[in-house]
Amino acid sequence: MKEIKSEESSPKPFGLLLAFLSAIFFSFNGVIIKQLSVSPIQAVFWRCTSQFIMLLPVCSYRMSKGQKDGDLFGQLRKKNSVPSRFLWLCFRGTIGSISMATIFTSFKMLPIGDCFALINTGVVWSTLIAWLWLGDKPHFVDLLSLPVSILGIVIFSKPSFIFAVQTDVNINGVIVAVAGAIGASIAHTTVRKLGKSVHFTVSITYFSFFGVVLSALYIHFIEGHQLPCSSDIPWLLFIGPNGLLGLSCLTLALQREKPGRVTIIRSLEIPIAYCFQIFLFDETPDTMTIVGVILIMAGGFMITIRKLLKK
Repeated sequence: MKEIKSEESSPKPFGLLLAFLSAIFFSFNGVIIKQLSVSPIQAVFWRCTSQFIMLLPVCSYRMSKGQKDGDLFGQLRKKNSVPSRFLWLCFRGTIGSISMATIFTSFKMLPIGDCFALINTGVVWSTLIAWLWLGDKPHFVDLLSLPVSILGIVIFSKPSFIFAVQTDVNINGVIVAVAGAIGASIAHTTVRKLGKSVHFTVSITYFSFFGVVLSALYIHFIEGHQLPCSSDIPWLLFIGPNGLLGLSCLTLALQREKPGRVTIIRSLEIPIAYCFQIFLFDETPDTMTIVGVILIMAGGFMITIRKLLKK
């Protein structure tokens, strides 16, 4: 029995490989947004539309086979005054699509590596949200990681009222990226609340559907329609499959490997994104940015390593 337990707890190369592939796919999303001439909201529309078209037949097939976790509509009623699974999926889809729009917007406002550093604060925000919402009592290390990450964000953004120097960092971009990370954390916590009763394709389908609807409304009533350039078409056609591959690899990795190990591998998004930033866009981070990024990563690692040691 001890040998079996040791084997189960040992790292699984295929699961770690999937986590690494998801980091590459998600990092490449930032490169795509940087290359586009259309607005980030239009990029959301194209990505969600292609994801929805690809996933709807899969979900329909699973429903036809009677898969309980593949039911697209869940229970369209309330039970014991608790919102049904359908309403939680709608909430997850709305929050997820809004957070993606803010993250895509931050890609236009900040260098790609800086964006991913800020987005990866989501590990810390998820712990805080799970405590306030699901009642998961945090460890002392979890609470300590929050000020460490916030300090990293402050050093990273170099506000003039603290450092008394003129900063070239777009503070609005920092705020948008952190808001996107918090929104994504709320969406992920909602998925966790739903548990295994919902197949990941159903969750992504709702996310894609609400992304299409909300981005279309924003484009029509606020932003205005803009036809993409011919050079944008390949990127717009690729952004959906690329995002879906990233989500699928991440989900499959979590099914095969411990979440803590997956989180550590996923943090490779940051150095991968900085490689893109330096070699593709010729944007080199300064010393203060590097120090801030290290603190942000340290905040996430504190939570992840603590959970691994506990298990």
